Amino acid sequence: MLLGANTPLEKADDDSVCTWLQKYIPGRHECESADETTDEKGWCIFIILIRVLTSASGDRLFVGGVTELDNANGTECCRGILSVLAKYNIKYENVVLWGLYLPALNMCVSNVKHAFLNSRKRKHGYRSFLQGKYPENEKNTELFPSPLMTRWNSWFHSVEYIAEYLEDLTDFLTGVDSGVSAKYFTNLNNCECAIIHCSAEFLMEHGTPLIKHILELEGSSYNVSHKLYPLLSDLENNFLLVSRGIFRDKTSTALSKLPTPVKKCQMTENLKNFGLKCATKLQNLREKDSAKPFFSTVGNLYAVRNVVNNPVNEKLFAVAKTLPIVTTVTQKEFLEGYLAFQAQTAKALEEEPNVVVCQVLQGLKNYHTNFVSQALAILWIPASNVDCERGFSTYRQIFSDLCTSLITCNIEIMLTKYFSGR
Repeated sequence: MLLGANTPLEKADDDSVCTWLQKYIPGRHECESADETTDEKGWCIFIILIRVLTSASGDRLFVGGVTELDNANGTECCRGILSVLAKYNIKYENVVLWGLYLPALNMCVSNVKHAFLNSRKRKHGYRSFLQGKYPENEKNTELFPSPLMTRWNSWFHSVEYIAEYLEDLTDFLTGVDSGVSAKYFTNLNNCECAIIHCSAEFLMEHGTPLIKHILELEGSSYNVSHKLYPLLSDLENNFLLVSRGIFRDKTSTALSKLPTPVKKCQMTENLKNFGLKCATKLQNLREKDSAKPFFSTVGNLYAVRNVVNNPVNEKLFAVAKTLPIVTTVTQKEFLEGYLAFQAQTAKALEEEPNVVVCQVLQGLKNYHTNFVSQALAILWIPASNVDCERGFSTYRQIFSDLCTSLITCNIEIMLTKYFSGR
């Protein structure tokens, strides 16, 4: 807007611009995302984004504020959020907030990483070793995916690699003469290798659903609010099975290869305790989650497996009316729209098991406009703070080593320009 009107960016903080935003945002349904990070100078930067919920787009983001915190604690963060609510005249009374210990495996990941860190010769030697060991290409001759501290998913890829290549890594690195990591593998015995392999196989089988769900929930380009609680229920059931000693095939096979009954019993109890802790933590988080009524209701109404089974009657409309966004749709509009939505979802399931609810609703927009508009607005409510994480990435690009003299308000203006131009 400012660029199109040829208006200097420093005027973005003018009272008239704030007044315009105050008129634009209130009266619509919106949600806030907030997160904190530490920049290169050691500042605690707190970013607050406002997403205006409409049926037309899930990408309508505004920068509510960028604040430098004296202390990164709950009090300071709440003050920043409340100041933005007051600035844009958003009624804070209506705001809803939501928000394995395997030492042998961790040690293995760390030592493999340091064994190949900044060692081009060793990497080349390892690749040649794999090519000689598997001349018929029984395995891919790929290198170890070194994990990064700021990329949690990279650690999971490292574990996935160890589950398949542990024996090859051990054979190669025991032949390396120097380095602490090489000595670590030289001193590994068969029992320790079996424990590491069992831990890695367990995480591949029982951790993959968790990783998959996290990646899905972090994709802000897709509507996921209706999937959050059904996914949490699936994860909780998965970990409850683990707590009872019910493991999948590869984990059971790896446990059977442990050399002694004592080690097998210890490892089994360790994995069962891990499953119990995960299930208990999920249960506690869900019970204490102030947004549980909202996300649970959205899941009951719009998760695919629930849509086709829900009885469409006055009780269903009463459940929908508990959502803060369902305000203008009448009972007749809702029930007629939901019946059509149910029929189209069932038809789509016959052709494709992975039905995208948003696409089904878009196909009904011309016939049940009010129902679809409010349903899409609900589905676009973010289930994670991934937009704030992207805001931090943009912040680091703006506030680089070449632009260290930028003051906080100008950084906020440039972030506003970025999000407005998406």
